[in-house]
Amino acid sequence: ARETMEENAVMLAAEDLDTALSRDPECAAALVWRGYLRTLRANNHEDENNALGDLKAAHELGEDGWLLYLARGCVAIGHGDTAERDKAFAVARQRLDAELKSRPGHLHAWLKSVEWCERSGDLDRLIADHTGILKRWPERVASLAGRGYARVLKKDFPAAIADCTEALEKGDRRALVYWWRGYARTWTGDTEGALDDLGEAIVLNPELKGPLARRAWLQNARGEYDLAVDDATRALEHWPDDLEALGERGYACKEL
Repeated sequence: ARETMEENAVMLAAEDLDTALSRDPECAAALVWRGYLRTLRANNHEDENNALGDLKAAHELGEDGWLLYLARGCVAIGHGDTAERDKAFAVARQRLDAELKSRPGHLHAWLKSVEWCERSGDLDRLIADHTGILKRWPERVASLAGRGYARVLKKDFPAAIADCTEALEKGDRRALVYWWRGYARTWTGDTEGALDDLGEAIVLNPELKGPLARRAWLQNARGEYDLAVDDATRALEHWPDDLEALGERGYACKEL
């Protein structure tokens, strides 16, 4: 769940944590992780309050690690409390920096730092962390893809394409990697390459949010309005709130 953030992985992890807590309701580590995972799936204040309940219970049981504060920061984002978000994220970062300083050769410490970067939105630090991982563990292909994703968010599309391409060549053929490279290619003028990547992502995971709507965008640009309607409709069947898919379908229907 930490590496992919794909919904099915988060759901499976949540089920395991529910099972663990049914057997030991006072397992502080499980409470923190369940609270954190609940922030990943939160759709409303009730979800956020459930997450906060887990975190409070864990803290009362003595948990005071980095993940507790990262999760608190995520809940604060949902509540619109920027001061609490910044405070919680800062405490989490301090704990992670201390761990990295004491255990620079421990991969798990780096992965926790990556998690913090992804949730806090610190893209420069995220790229630096993935680069640091790759220097120490060059065989870790997931960090190539992760750095590519961060570079997509930074709009450094050529570098993102290079990272994702290398990750794919080394065997990381997840739908997400094709999606990230396909998205980047839509911004570099490589329409055919983008269509190939988006198509591969859709085949590998038809329910992944993004590729269908983005392909509809390309099809509209090419005047293929019937194909755009089909793709946007498929996207909306899985993600009814996908604004890009709604917009692309509306545009295509207007042009037909």
